[in-house]
Amino acid sequence: MALTHEDLDALPVPYEDDNVTYLQYLEASGSSPVNPLSKEGLDLQAAYLLKMGDNQHPFDVLRRISVNPFASPRDRIAASKTLLEYMSRKVPSSLEVSGPEGGVIQLDTNALKGLSAEELDQLSALLAKTGA
Repeated sequence: MALTHEDLDALPVPYEDDNVTYLQYLEASGSSPVNPLSKEGLDLQAAYLLKMGDNQHPFDVLRRISVNPFASPRDRIAASKTLLEYMSRKVPSSLEVSGPEGGVIQLDTNALKGLSAEELDQLSALLAKTGA
């Protein structure tokens, strides 16, 4: 039996995703080597998300996966962990302290004169812990 034009027209059209991947968007805008955390990089990400439309932000997609009862538990947990990592700020494992205008903190004898013996012992113990 041969197919007619009506039969061909009745066949389902394959789904085409009209969203552009982020890399394609960057390449099309000529911004591939941009640091994603710079001001320009963040502006590009915002423009890309606006182009994607409603409910297509990665957080929206991850949320839909995390609450979908038909998704595997492993996928739901992974989506939830990813959301937590990006929506809650982690406590930094190391902390860098700097002086005014980002300079080095200078410790001289005049700065240490006002400290008591107990405070000097505490400072010495702290410096020993940091390996300084």
